[in-house]
Amino acid sequence: MEDPNSDDWLPPGWTVEVRVRKNGKRDKYYIAPSSGLKLKSRVEVFRHLDHAQNKVSIQKISNNQCRL
Repeated sequence: MEDPNSDDWLPPGWTVEVRVRKNGKRDKYYIAPSSGLKLKSRVEVFRHLDHAQNKVSIQKISNNQCRL
């Protein structure tokens, strides 16, 4: 069974920063290697990766222009 606190699911190059608040609670930030963007959840990371993948696909399509 996978450890829910493990960060093994992150893509290579991503880092995790843990900040401890004054009240003792911990906040995890997932940092993108290319932009330094800080994301607060696994959902945000996957959304960012999906958006980045779609953007690359769109750029490939637009660079491969067809003229009739």
